[in-house]
Amino acid sequence: MPYPGPVNTGPSQDFKAELNIGEVAGFKGYSVTLSYNPACLQLNEVSEGTFLSSEGETFFYRKIDNKKGTVLIDCALLGRRLAVSGEGTLATLSFTCLKSGVTDLNFSLSKTRNAHNQEIMTIKQHAVVKSKK
Repeated sequence: MPYPGPVNTGPSQDFKAELNIGEVAGFKGYSVTLSYNPACLQLNEVSEGTFLSSEGETFFYRKIDNKKGTVLIDCALLGRRLAVSGEGTLATLSFTCLKSGVTDLNFSLSKTRNAHNQEIMTIKQHAVVKSKK
């Protein structure tokens, strides 16, 4: 699950980061908790990507906690035996940079599942956000 990186921005600037998944087969859903430094970043919105929703109806949930600097994102393709293969965007995160410095976007938890509710192994890549005056 890679992010583009590093993200270069400045104080008071808005930017977006995509949560992507590389080549995968039989993908049904995911649960991800991301953490960030709330003194440096404010998360404004999380929107669903098209990777799962392009195949049918989905359940999409997000819970943003800017005080703790965490966001929980859950998404699943609804319907029996439905799954997708390939690569694509799972979610787009919209941030505001609050101050100069360097901070990370980290995976605290990441689970991906197939149509049989079995965990799919993925490699997680963290992102770095660099803010200059």
